[in-house]
Amino acid sequence: MAGHARAATGEIGAGLMGALLAVDGAVRAAREQAAW
Repeated sequence: MAGHARAATGEIGAGLMGALLAVDGAVRAAREQAAW
């Protein structure tokens, strides 16, 4: 059970990292468009 919980936590962590990267990319794109 501990291994399964750890795997689930890893998946959640990966999802959060992916979301942060997506938001960061969107913010950078918006800033670049605003610069123009």
